[in-house]
Amino acid sequence: MCIQDYFLKYFDWRPFRNTFLNKVTGNASKVFGQLANLWLPYYFRRSPGLAYYARRRQEGARVTDAVISLTTFPRRAPYLWLVIETLLRQSMLPHKIVLYLSREQFPSAADVPATLRPYEEAGILEIRMVDGDIRSHKKYWYAVSDFPNEPLITVDDDIIYHSSTIEKLTEAAHSHPGCVPCFWHEMMSWDEQNQILPYSQWKGCTKIEREYTDAFLGSGGGTYFPKGALLSANRPLTDITSICPLADDIWLNAIVRLNGFKLYCISRNGCVPEWNIKGNIKLCTINNGKKQNDVQLANIRKYFIEKEGIDPFRKAVTNRL
Repeated sequence: MCIQDYFLKYFDWRPFRNTFLNKVTGNASKVFGQLANLWLPYYFRRSPGLAYYARRRQEGARVTDAVISLTTFPRRAPYLWLVIETLLRQSMLPHKIVLYLSREQFPSAADVPATLRPYEEAGILEIRMVDGDIRSHKKYWYAVSDFPNEPLITVDDDIIYHSSTIEKLTEAAHSHPGCVPCFWHEMMSWDEQNQILPYSQWKGCTKIEREYTDAFLGSGGGTYFPKGALLSANRPLTDITSICPLADDIWLNAIVRLNGFKLYCISRNGCVPEWNIKGNIKLCTINNGKKQNDVQLANIRKYFIEKEGIDPFRKAVTNRL
């Protein structure tokens, strides 16, 4: 068990069947996330993850076959080294972490936080600069082309990851072919006429460690995309940014469903442990609070109906692109 796991063990603790009791314990246990934010940065500086990673490689630790892909922006970039630290302290190690940055946001090397340089110099982190800014879509769009023959694991730039994250994702992908394993997910809902309901009316998956046909993945909590799952995900940027500029998850779900993949839901938490980032900007606040998820969901459905003659969010989609 790595150091971050001690703080995450009881984070968002909901052991009861009673909804009220789970809400009470879940809210109270968030204190473990705050303690992690206080203690882990200090520990990581005193005991660098690169040393842990090198030692584990020498010991013959297992390494995932997937490329870890993520992005960030200036507000969060100074904290990204903390995310990298948790990704290095894994029971199954990464072999490559690729960070996509926009030249608009990071015009020169001096604009990239110096805290990332040790990981880049060690060869575990590769920073790739791209033109324009497609926001969270940078997490996957370039990687689909850069690594066409390798599976991808997408992660976010503000989450404290458990040391079993990579191992659970990789093992689930290997034991459940045809599935996209993920940690964060919702269950989509339809009315009696099989019309999809608004995002706000969806519910969490009631059972975990099982395959779902009509679950909805969140890519940032840790999601493994096997080869073929993201086929055609990197469609023209003008198309993607015009219909879902703030919702990479909705786009990815559409692609995964159209490619005939199910989801394998590993766990379910009411929320995920995050780093305390001053002035943090979260797309989920905009998408959920301003109902933009529903707007972009409708846009994507219209796009694929017109382009492919199929609604990717109809119930129990099994067609492939």
